[in-house]
Amino acid sequence: MGQWRVSSLIDVITGDLSSLDKDISTRIRTLSSFLLILTLASPLLGVFYHYINIQNLAYACYGAGVLALLALLGLRQTRRPDLIANFGVLILWALMVMIRWKTGAMGAPGPELLTWVWNTVLILLAVYLTGFLWGSIWASLVFVESGFAALLYKTGHRVPQVIPESMAASYGLGAYLLALLTVLLIAFLFERERRELIERDREQAELIEGSRRYVESLLSKTPVPMFVIDKNHKVVQWNRACQDMTGIPQSEIIGKRVWRGFATGQGLTFAEELLEGPEAFRAKHSDKIISQSESGSFVLEAYLPNLKGGGRVLINTAPITDSKGDVKGAIQCIQQIQSDQADQPTYVSELQALVNSPCPAFIIDRKGKITFWNPACEKRFGHSRQLIEGRSPTNLVAKQSRAEFREAVSSVLRGEAIASREFKYYNIDGEPLYVRAELFPHRDESGQIAGCIVINMDITDLKVRVAMLQRALIKNKEKLKSLADEYNLLKKNLASFLRKKENEKGNGRTAQ
Repeated sequence: MGQWRVSSLIDVITGDLSSLDKDISTRIRTLSSFLLILTLASPLLGVFYHYINIQNLAYACYGAGVLALLALLGLRQTRRPDLIANFGVLILWALMVMIRWKTGAMGAPGPELLTWVWNTVLILLAVYLTGFLWGSIWASLVFVESGFAALLYKTGHRVPQVIPESMAASYGLGAYLLALLTVLLIAFLFERERRELIERDREQAELIEGSRRYVESLLSKTPVPMFVIDKNHKVVQWNRACQDMTGIPQSEIIGKRVWRGFATGQGLTFAEELLEGPEAFRAKHSDKIISQSESGSFVLEAYLPNLKGGGRVLINTAPITDSKGDVKGAIQCIQQIQSDQADQPTYVSELQALVNSPCPAFIIDRKGKITFWNPACEKRFGHSRQLIEGRSPTNLVAKQSRAEFREAVSSVLRGEAIASREFKYYNIDGEPLYVRAELFPHRDESGQIAGCIVINMDITDLKVRVAMLQRALIKNKEKLKSLADEYNLLKKNLASFLRKKENEKGNGRTAQ
């Protein structure tokens, strides 16, 4: 209940942070908590100094509380945690310097020297609130201040002791214990961030693995026979439809050459021949190519003599490239055209092939109207054939994709080869669908282009997963670097501070 109340109070102070990045909103909430504590604790400390009759320190504490409150209000208005964090650290540093100068802790021996542990608190807070760069600057400032104080002490400078002797020990010990508790709290905060980072890395790894399994599952469950080969012509992916067509299980074909039934009369598959280069492939099979794209994808109609005694098929093959454009393999899809005789292949119409296609496909004529709408479109998009045919496809396409969609269709009608395109559609219920569309020319009996065939592959789930993965990669990359830098700086600063304190204690004993 108490935790809920504190969280609710912070929400009221910070205001609505829903529109900000998660990392920024977390920093604002953390900084607001620090400024709220400083706003409340400073006046209470001022009351203590007023009680022991150190008025100038009391006023300084009241002033620090007012400045912390103004910083809190400024953070709510500006949403600039970097600037406000440095201002908050400046308030705390200035207040501690004044307290040490006025109470004798800058030079007098005794329990008051224990308050120097607050320099460690300041360094940790600076690193935690402002990051690596400004944390280094604040640490350098604290080291300069400590060196100046040590110089004054060695030259015999003494600040008048204003803390009553009866409470000097309690005062110094209390300040020391409070500083240790604060250091412990900051250490817990660093550990919590480290654990959260590890958890985010684990979630990111699971997301990557889930995406990989999803793609493999997508390929495996595609009803169109499909296989993937690497540069060495070895099979690396063999989906279930291929297994059903050939009778060869995946475990027996992975790592081996493609089944000879998918090969042409020369003994190679179209995917293997495409690995030798698209130009040579185009020249060799120009009579079989139905369409091609700028990305190197080809659609062919061919006769495979070893496919169950000979069969005519539609082949879709494309190279697989890496981020640099180097070819790493090839993919091939096979759709068998049904024959009425065992030994003689017969052709079926292009429309019949589209009717039987598991992918949503439709045809647009030169007037920009849909003239064909296959059953897969009815199932995926929800629009019936009777209602959609004769209407413009732009009613299906989202506004941000319409210009690109019209240009792609126009290019195909002009006889230009285009690469596959990504479009955003809406189904009959108004839900968004993302597709990867292949556009091909639809020719009449005379061979003239009469329309544009659009074959769509639904990538909605894959696009969502990729977007989630990209956001996780961007956030975690910067977070990991920042946390590693801050952790290394923290270790260096603590080691330097402890060595300095040991040297000061050794010099103090020598002087006595």
